[in-house]
Amino acid sequence: MTTTQLQRPTLVARWVTVTDISGRSRTEQRWVPAEDVQPADVRAA
Repeated sequence: MTTTQLQRPTLVARWVTVTDISGRSRTEQRWVPAEDVQPADVRAA
């Protein structure tokens, strides 16, 4: 493990629903810093 990885915030994977310009929605995984995740936002995939 390098020093740069240690200095990064902890990332957590979250599934988010994305709707594109033609109205189709899809679910994709996004990596967000753990500090930004509120407990209410954490749901089972």
